[in-house]
Amino acid sequence: MALNFALLLVFNPTVIDFLRITADPGIAWVLISLFMILIFTFGLSMILFSPAWFLLDAGIVYTNKEKVRNTTKPIEMKSVGGWYMGFMKGYAGISVIITFYSFVVELLNQLTPEQFHFSIPMFLLLLPILLSLWAVPAVLLFELTREKRRKLVWKWANKLDITKDLNMEIIQK
Repeated sequence: MALNFALLLVFNPTVIDFLRITADPGIAWVLISLFMILIFTFGLSMILFSPAWFLLDAGIVYTNKEKVRNTTKPIEMKSVGGWYMGFMKGYAGISVIITFYSFVVELLNQLTPEQFHFSIPMFLLLLPILLSLWAVPAVLLFELTREKRRKLVWKWANKLDITKDLNMEIIQK
């Protein structure tokens, strides 16, 4: 999602004017701008995904057991953060592919034959991998704080009177 947001903004004239330190609009400046924008969009993406991660780690679920009682509909159990996470992952996954393709085409269209170098396509192919590696420290930090986050979510759940244990029996016929 961070890459998608950054790729959407990197060719925006207002953002370019805000970030531009030099008058050179070359490929190097586009990539520098991309990484500068990624610093902010990475934080924004973490803020958008964090609530779902908190809820998923805490194991808070809901069921339609009471709603479907005395009907032929099946009982469903879902995680509270699951729907939101599915929506966010779907948006981030599909849109980043489309946006990355548009970014590469736009970037290559801006290059003159004299500016083109074989390393540019290689770098663009490696860019998603490099950005994934850039996120590793944040993911590790998130893993190290898992238990504290679980306790925080359960503290709030207790304040909101979400304390019922879910006991479901699975019957296979």
